[in-house]
Parts: sequence; C-alpha cells; structure tokens
Amino acid sequence: MEVFLQVEVVMVLSYYGIGGKSSLNLKIKTNLLHHQVRHRYKSNREDEKLKKTLIFSAIVILLIGYQLISICVAQDYSKWGLPEGAIARLGKGNINEITFSPDGTKFAVSTSIGVWIYNAENGKELALLKSDEIDIVSSVFTPDGKSLMSAAANGETHLWNATTGEKLSRLTDGNDFVEKVALSGDTTKLVTNSMDDKFRVYDLENPNTDPLVIDDTFQSVKYLGFSTDGEIIAATKIPHHSQYGRVVENVRLQVWNTKTKNQLLNIPGEDPYITAMILLADGNTIVTADVDNQIQFWNIAAESVSHTFKVSEVGTTLVYAPKSRILASCNEKISLWDISSNGEQATLKRTLKGQKHTIIASEFSPDENTLVTASNDGAIVAWDVKTGKQLFNTTGHTGTTKQLAFSETGDTLISVNSRSGHWIGWDTKIHDWDLTTNSILSSEKLDYRKIKHFSPDCRTGIVAKENGDIEFLDIESEERQFTIKGFEKGELNVYFTFSADGKVIATNDREGKIHVWKIADLKQTSKPWRTLTQTAKQGRMETLSADGHTVAIEENSRIVHLWNVINTEYQQTLYDLPRKSNTTRTITGLRFSPDGKTIVTGNQEEIRLWDTKTGNEFALCIHDRSTDSIVFLFSPDSSILISACGRAVIDFDDRELRTAPGSYITRIYSENYGGTFQLWNAKTGELLSTHTGHTNRIKTLAFSSDGKTLATGGADGTILLWDWEKIKTMG
Repeated sequence: MEVFLQVEVVMVLSYYGIGGKSSLNLKIKTNLLHHQVRHRYKSNREDEKLKKTLIFSAIVILLIGYQLISICVAQDYSKWGLPEGAIARLGKGNINEITFSPDGTKFAVSTSIGVWIYNAENGKELALLKSDEIDIVSSVFTPDGKSLMSAAANGETHLWNATTGEKLSRLTDGNDFVEKVALSGDTTKLVTNSMDDKFRVYDLENPNTDPLVIDDTFQSVKYLGFSTDGEIIAATKIPHHSQYGRVVENVRLQVWNTKTKNQLLNIPGEDPYITAMILLADGNTIVTADVDNQIQFWNIAAESVSHTFKVSEVGTTLVYAPKSRILASCNEKISLWDISSNGEQATLKRTLKGQKHTIIASEFSPDENTLVTASNDGAIVAWDVKTGKQLFNTTGHTGTTKQLAFSETGDTLISVNSRSGHWIGWDTKIHDWDLTTNSILSSEKLDYRKIKHFSPDCRTGIVAKENGDIEFLDIESEERQFTIKGFEKGELNVYFTFSADGKVIATNDREGKIHVWKIADLKQTSKPWRTLTQTAKQGRMETLSADGHTVAIEENSRIVHLWNVINTEYQQTLYDLPRKSNTTRTITGLRFSPDGKTIVTGNQEEIRLWDTKTGNEFALCIHDRSTDSIVFLFSPDSSILISACGRAVIDFDDRELRTAPGSYITRIYSENYGGTFQLWNAKTGELLSTHTGHTNRIKTLAFSSDGKTLATGGADGTILLWDWEKIKTMG
C-alpha cells in the first residue's frame, strides 16, 4: 500500500484592538520531510510509528505558527486607534501614572495619548484606551476590574471597558482653567485644581450634580493627592512671586477635608522643596520626599512631622505597600525601606538598580510581590520585590518629538525625542525606527548640554561653546567633525538654519551678522562661503531656500527680509508691520517652498503666501484657532502647504479670571487643542482638509524620499505616519 503524507495547518486568530475586531490568518502548509513521502506499511508497528511522527510534526508546526502569530500581534499595537489616513503610530506617548487591576493580572499606564493596558506577567500590550485630544494624567480600575476610570489634564473623565477599550461614558467635562487633577482610589470622586485658585470635588456616581468648591490659596499646586475614600485632599505648593520677583506667598504643604471644607494642615515654606508626595490609606498620614534627601511622615491630626529619615538621593516618586509595610523611594535607583515601626525607624531592605534614567511613576501590585516603575526615557520595568530581579522591560514611550528625518531608502525613520521637550539636556535621545516592524532599532542618548540644532538628517549636532566656537558633532561616534570660529566669547545666541539637503548652513548672531557656509568646505576652512552685507538685528527666525541661494530672516517679529546668497545683495522686504500693530500678527513661522518660488509666513491668527520674485502676497489663510507658534512644510512638488499650530491662545476679558490680590489672567496658552494639521492649496490659499491625530501640538513634519508618506511628530510623544496620496484628496 502506498500512502502520501501531507500536513496542512490553518490557524485563525481574532483579537480586539481599539477601533474594532481584527482577524489574523496564518496558513502553514508543509510536506513531511520537506517533500511528499512514499511509504509502504509492512507492519502495524510501523503504522503506529508513522502516526506518532505525524502527530509530533503537527504539534511542532502549531507551536511555530503560534510564535509567528505572537510576533505579528505584538507589532500590531502600532495600528491601534489610528485616525483616518494614518498607517502607523510610532511611540506610545509620555508616561504620567501607573495603576494595577484589583486581581493584579493587568496594569494601566496613563499617558499623553490615552491609557495603555499591559499584561502584568510579561509586559505585553493588551489594549489602548485612546484619548481623543487630551493628556490622560490619572486612571483607576473599578473594584471589579472590568472597567477603568480615566481623568484627563483638563478634568474630563471617562469610563472605559478595560478589556475591549470601548468608551462607555463621559462623566465630567473639561475646561482650560484646570491645572491639576486626581482620582480617588475607589473611583467615586474627582478633584481638580484650577487657575481661579479653587478645588472642585466631583461626585462621579452622580455626575450631574454640581461639584463641591473649596477655596485654595494663590500658590500653584505641584502635587495633588486624594485619599482612597475621597475625603482628604493634600497638595504641595510652588512659591508665589510678585511681578517684581518677591515671594508673596510661600506654603509648602496643605491638607483639606472635603466634607467640612476645613483646612487640616498648613505647613509654611521655609523647609526644603518637596519633590514627591503620597497620601496613605489611613487618611491621616502623608509621606513626602524633598531636595534635602529627606523622607518625612506627616501626621495630619497632630499637624506635624512624626518621623524623618535620610536617603542617599532625592526621591522623585514614592509608593507604599501597606501589608508588607514597604516604602519605595525612587530616583535612578529604587530604595525599598522597611517602615514596620510606623516610620520611627526605616531599614533599607534592598536597592534595585538597572533603570538608567530618572523614575517618574511607580506602583506595587496588589499582592505587593511586584513593583512596576517607569522612567523618563520611556522604559517600564517590573521588579520582583523579594529577589530584586527584573521580570520584564517594556519600551516605546519616547517623549516629545522634536525633529524627524527619513532615510534615503525610506525603510527607517530617525527621531529626536525629549521627555522635557527641550533641545538641550540629559533626557534627549535619537531613535532609529524600523518602518517594516514599526519598532525601535537603536537609541542614542545625548549627553551634550549645549546642542543648539540638528542637521536635516538628524545625524549631526551643533554645539555652541563658551569660547565662541561652533562645533559640529557626529551623533553616532560623538566625534567632532569640524569647527566654526570667529564668534564672540560667550556668544550663545546664535541662530542656525540648514538648506533642505543639509549642504548649506546660515547663522545669525545677536549683532545681526549673517554668514553662510558650505558644509563640504568646513572640512578645509572655517571661513564663511558668503557674508551678507546688511545685518538683521534682533532676528530670531531664519530659513534657507532648498538650493541654499536665498536666505529669509525675520526682524523684530514683524519684518521679513530676503537676501541673495550668491551675490550677497539685499533682495527685498516681504512683510513690514507698523511697530504699534496688533501683537497677534507677529511672525511665528517661516519657510520656503521646495521650488523656491514661494515663502510662507505665519502668525497667531493667519498664514500668508508670498511670491519670492515679486515680493507680492498672493494668498491669505486663517488658522483653525489662535496659536503661539506654527510649523510649516510644503509637499515635494510645492503644490500643497501643510501647517500645524502650536498651543492654543485663549484671551479673557479683564477681571474674568483672578489669580492673586489685584491680579487677573488675561491670556492662557492651552495644550488642549493641539494635534491638528491643515492642508492648503499653495497657489490659491484654499483650505483642502484638516486632520487630527495627536493629543498635543505637532512639533515637526517630514516627508519620505518618495513623497508617499508624511510623518508628524508631536509633543504627545508619538509619531504618526500618514498615507499622503490618501489624505491630500480627503476633503
């Protein structure tokens, strides 16, 4: 008898991602021994042996298949909750808080784009509860673990299905006055602190009732804590200064009872600045860390410090395990303290090391055997409390995106990211993203505190030295490539701009001198290629045409000048506002089109398009909102202008918003309306479409080399990749 053995395995995996149910089909078809096997059965024993071989082979194939499925699903979170026209999201947003489910099987990370749900055993992504347009700063699971309550930075609260990610209801609306929020541990109450110096306590079980209002002092709140039952509010404060810099109010720590509205504790601010605070479950104890490397236990009823002990470094987060009576004080390392004697004596049980950056969030699991910490480089680490070993490390929370650059082949994307959002500092990193897997290939931490600018490809950093030299550093090797000399000692107010191809750079110093260099020449000489004959004093923004032959610079935020780089002649003035004109018209954005025929200027209210040859304005566009800054990018063919507004500018009538005796707020800059970009016809100024995807302002824009993909980088810590052919036709 001849038998042909063939195995075919078909597996279908269905899973829930935000945005609907998805199916992943994996079909594995194989011939045993890699070909069709012809075999004659000579005995029942041989027949049985062959059956076992077949079963074993099928099991192996199934295991391989499920491994492949796991890999695919792990990558798929980059496509969860995408806006229309987007094809992937890189990064998971800035981390704000961590909380565990009651059964300890999951933990939630509140971020700038929503709430990520993770498997507490292995750190794998389970779901994304996607926020529409605002930072989620706090979240708490309901007691049954089936739902999750989230609180946004503006006080807006939602109830979610913690498994499917479905938004079940909105309990409170948000507003632009809110500065701090906190949820009670039992998910029944929300407290907000606002610019009008009031606390508002919302009953989330009866969301239609008016909030309880408690008058606050004029000092801004740094940390806001809420007891589990919602009866106690604790707040650390920032000293309040007058317009002349004098401290007019300085309270360090305050506590209120939400039922009586009475202030229970008021600690003056002569003591060291508080860096972290937690309110213990007993409702009568507050634990603080301060800049003097102290941890203090405050007895609310006694209105005093009950115990103090010293630590080796300033605590940036504190978290307490009540059953085992372990206090974790975190900075770059984690100290586990035994405070079983009610804080009278603290014994260091263990120090956990391995996280390379400052820890910004931490939480114990319900059984207190696991501690999860998150650092400002975006790493989330789970620790075994008893052994001190790392259980898993989850990455992807990268911080504000400052600059983007596609590789020439288009298969990788380089991003400059910073947790603080500043160009310089210890928390700036460069990430290389693999666009086939949408994951990080490599990361480079920048320790250079004086990097002023990056080249268009993000591979070179410009460092301003105190002796006046300007150094060009290779980011990967950390080696100096070349140096520009000639600036004054201590001259750090030098502004830079590259041509689009990175071959030409222009500088403008505080004296208004404009020099232009060819990058290729700098390897032999530091002398400028061109020096412009006229100066532009107080100019802070400049841009080069794509070919590097024309430079535009604004002066006094109201005038735009053009110079011809080749013959160094002054070309013309495009934009000249009277000195007493409305400040909303001062320039905050400037860019040339790729063909050099158009230059765009932007201010708080409007966008203007100019003909670079004639100097005439030919189109006027109006933003979707007032803004303090704007980012521009033209399509590769110069036919479409992309604009992305910064923070929203909101003006108030006089005396509408009091902030201190005799003082009123007339304008605020809100992050709540960022995240949109608009497409304009670059010939007519017609608005083509508006797109929303980020929860905070867009900081940078970039096209792939083939022009088919647009990348937007936001202050929300994510990068969105857009199908350009699709979004440019959406109206």
